[in-house]
Amino acid sequence: MDAEARNAELEAENAALGAENAALRARVAELNEQVEMLVGKVADLEKLAGRDSSNSSRPPSTDPGSAKSARPENANRAARRALGRRQQPGAPGATLSQVAEPDVVLTHRPARCRACEAALDDAEVVGTSTRQVFDVPDPTVVVTEHRAERRRCACGCETTAAFPPEAAAPACYGPSIKAHAST
Repeated sequence: MDAEARNAELEAENAALGAENAALRARVAELNEQVEMLVGKVADLEKLAGRDSSNSSRPPSTDPGSAKSARPENANRAARRALGRRQQPGAPGATLSQVAEPDVVLTHRPARCRACEAALDDAEVVGTSTRQVFDVPDPTVVVTEHRAERRRCACGCETTAAFPPEAAAPACYGPSIKAHAST
């Protein structure tokens, strides 16, 4: 190969490398802009997360670990009575309770460890939490119990399966009962 051909080949290679370098520099600049934007968002979120009653207009009862969460349920009732205010007339409140024998039991298993992402198919079941959804399929009530297993990974971390959205509390009404109630 003569010198002119080799020189032309090197010039073409140099031009290709220059174009690739320019493209990479443009991508780096684009990524730097994204990083700056994300750093700003993180700072905003950290600022929001750090708000409490001492540095915002939020009431003290919304502070994490506030005394309100430690107060008994009937503290407001007692305060109203102390002020001489009467409680609104009506039936006393009651909460929905779980039943001993649900009609349907569904078990939810965590698929992966929340710490190391290892599969939990063969992991030891170390406990369960239960939530029951009371629903009325026409015309009978069917109670479905959702059981979320807690499994211990080989790394020692325990991971609990997620409950479905309709099981939002230990005992709650299902979508069909809610639909019947609203009609």
